[in-house]
Amino acid sequence: MGIVICVYIVMVGMCFGSFLNVVATRAVEEKELFGGRSRCDGCGHQLAWYDLIPFISFIWLKGRCRYCRRKIGIRHLVVEIIDGFACLLAFSVIGFSLDFIFVFMLIQLFILLSLIDWDVMIIPDLLLVLLIFPVISLCISHPEFSLVDRVIGMFCVSGMMIIINCLVAESFGGGDVKLMMICGFLLGWKLSLLSGFFGVVIAGIYAMYLLNTKKVGRKDHIAFGPFLCLGVFFALLYGRVVLNWYLSLF
Repeated sequence: MGIVICVYIVMVGMCFGSFLNVVATRAVEEKELFGGRSRCDGCGHQLAWYDLIPFISFIWLKGRCRYCRRKIGIRHLVVEIIDGFACLLAFSVIGFSLDFIFVFMLIQLFILLSLIDWDVMIIPDLLLVLLIFPVISLCISHPEFSLVDRVIGMFCVSGMMIIINCLVAESFGGGDVKLMMICGFLLGWKLSLLSGFFGVVIAGIYAMYLLNTKKVGRKDHIAFGPFLCLGVFFALLYGRVVLNWYLSLF
């Protein structure tokens, strides 16, 4: 994989990450999603194109607005980097193909719903509906999973979430359940279980960190959607490798 192609893929991902930062912020603040050019949250000055170059502008301006010198949240930079390298990982596994286009769409939707869920602990139904298109497209291009396998995948994790919710109220949000139903259909039951396991483990580690640092209490909730998305992304790219390795142990 040539260095030029790698840099291009990362930059495209970063550009989308920068855009998704704006969309998520406007969605949370209930502003018009496409309501004009970006402005500084501090001084309201309209930002020029050279203020919005992913990664480069943040580093060049030392994380501050060019006009009022207010600090820019580090989240903008982190999201850009995550998007860029997630796209690069997908490209390194899948290569340039129609599948990569659909996985690229999944990455963008995962990041957007993760940002919104992180802020307000809600996964908008619209984003879940939009997920259906790349999921169905990938299912069509990969008929190796039977319909029965996919239907079981829909419920093997989401069903457990529903049962846990019946035992402990509001353990998982409705958006989390619907997210795993949609992604479970894509992954099949084996990879769906793997994605759920990975998401729970990472979320558990993060929750333990928050508890140990007294940032949340035992009865507080955390956004689970971002960890589920991370688990699905991991299972989609590396799930078969992990399962084959695990089965080879026996």
